[in-house]
Amino acid sequence: MLEPLRGRSMAHVGCTVGLLLGMLLGLFGIMGILILSRADNAGTWAVVAFFAIVVGLGALGYAIGGRVRPGMRDAGDRHDAR
Repeated sequence: MLEPLRGRSMAHVGCTVGLLLGMLLGLFGIMGILILSRADNAGTWAVVAFFAIVVGLGALGYAIGGRVRPGMRDAGDRHDAR
C-alpha cells in the first residue's frame, strides 16, 4: 500500500489534512463566535479566527507531515538501488 509513496515527501499530505481540519474547525469557530458574541465587530473577529485556524493547522500539518515519515525518502532510494 505504501509502495507508491516511496521517495515522496509526506509534508504535503499533512498540510492537506491540516487545511481540511482547519476549514472544519474554523467554520465551527465562526459559528460559535457569531452566536456567542453580540458585538458589532463579531464578524471581523470571526473572519480573523477562521484564517488563523486554517493557516495555523495547515502549517502544523506540514511540519508534522514532514517529520512523521522522514525515512520514506531514504527507503525509496534503497529500493531503487536493487
